[in-house]
Amino acid sequence: MSFMLIFFALVLSIVYANMVDEGNMLTNSLDDWQGRSIYFVVTDRFASLEELPNCSDQSKEWCGGTFDGLISKIPYIKSMGFDAVWITPPVKQVEWRDVYNGTGYHGYWAENFMEIDPHLGGGEGLKKLSDALHEMDMLLMVDIVANHVGPVHSIEDVAKFPSILGSEDGTQYNKLNMTDDMSLDEYIKSSPPNAMSDAGDCWPYYNFEVEVCDREVVENGWFGDLGDLNQGDEVVREYLLEWIGWLRDAFKVDGFRLDTALYIPRDFLSAFQDAADVYIIGEVVMRNFTLHASYQEYLTGVLNFPITEQLCDAFKGSLKDLNSLITSSRNAGYKDRNLLGNFVDNHDGERFLHRVGGDISVLKNALCYTMLSEGVPVVYYGTEVEAVAGNEDNRVGMWEFGYDSEGEIGLFLRAMNLIRRDYGMGFGGEFVRSEMEVVGVKDDWFVFVRGNVAAFVN
Repeated sequence: MSFMLIFFALVLSIVYANMVDEGNMLTNSLDDWQGRSIYFVVTDRFASLEELPNCSDQSKEWCGGTFDGLISKIPYIKSMGFDAVWITPPVKQVEWRDVYNGTGYHGYWAENFMEIDPHLGGGEGLKKLSDALHEMDMLLMVDIVANHVGPVHSIEDVAKFPSILGSEDGTQYNKLNMTDDMSLDEYIKSSPPNAMSDAGDCWPYYNFEVEVCDREVVENGWFGDLGDLNQGDEVVREYLLEWIGWLRDAFKVDGFRLDTALYIPRDFLSAFQDAADVYIIGEVVMRNFTLHASYQEYLTGVLNFPITEQLCDAFKGSLKDLNSLITSSRNAGYKDRNLLGNFVDNHDGERFLHRVGGDISVLKNALCYTMLSEGVPVVYYGTEVEAVAGNEDNRVGMWEFGYDSEGEIGLFLRAMNLIRRDYGMGFGGEFVRSEMEVVGVKDDWFVFVRGNVAAFVN
């Protein structure tokens, strides 16, 4: 039978002193995020103050979740011990539909970076959300996209974007392999090089050095049909750098999650991090630990994809594989492993519980590892509700299944966060920067110690 035991040792009574440079915004921000526990929501799918229909049959449509709905659920989120909320991108989305993927309800298809989408509650709604979280001593993380805009299929689509983003000469876009005799409309309709499928043998290791994967295509190709922004153009560059500062200040954002960071030129990542001047955790999806670690030279943090991509297989197979992944991570050269984002699943892939056939004990063991090891744990909305966590649709409307923090998984998440808080691994804790030590591992069990907590998972 699969089970879990958490062993506690005596906790030393030491007062934590948070010694930071009050004049350094970035240093203060990184200190603020150490030890936090993040609850991640797709805003349109999480909550509303209005009664909404089920959206399972409308998975590509706006379903009605709002900032006000999320505000009403802050006590619910906090009751499970989370002290930060990450929301999907709030900026104004394109109003037209994509051929294959419907609407921009998810937030990753920007039309206007300088406007907050009215579907979600607009700028005033986002300000209210920020204030409400801060009143509860919680942090706000905002998802952002600087790699691309929404779907662009013709010059007519280009004209729908405002000002800089709607330039008819196309200087705002990367135009890899465009010939002199092509118009912008012809180039768009010719299907520009695809950053994912036309770069060679990239996935999952992105071996740029041996030239099996073309970095130029990865960074300058289009992300499918999404207009790929040319951060090398001075006007576009300044627009994005100004935008990130505006977003931070106007809505009191504590940190950002940067979408598609792998596809953005690295020199711009550094400039973007400097302009943000707060914690950024980047999405760099790969299994190459060393290359993944190198992105922490440009961004303060990265989501821990090299482990997450293989975590489920380790728990379904041999936990010796998990030990090997941890060893690879430690040897990869990360600048600060405590600023990595640990998670079992997210909005872009299959839910963990669905992958393991609904076995809650396997999910709990995986959550134990991600929440007690070094790094910032991230839990995807609805993980606490079995019917959501085990659903084939990874972006269901939460209201269809109810909000239950008192079920088996919800109580377990609360217990994990309490352990983090009470045993020095949470914000302000004595062991917030401590590393885990693996003390024993077999195919079917794994024991590690961090601070004064020993954890046994299997």
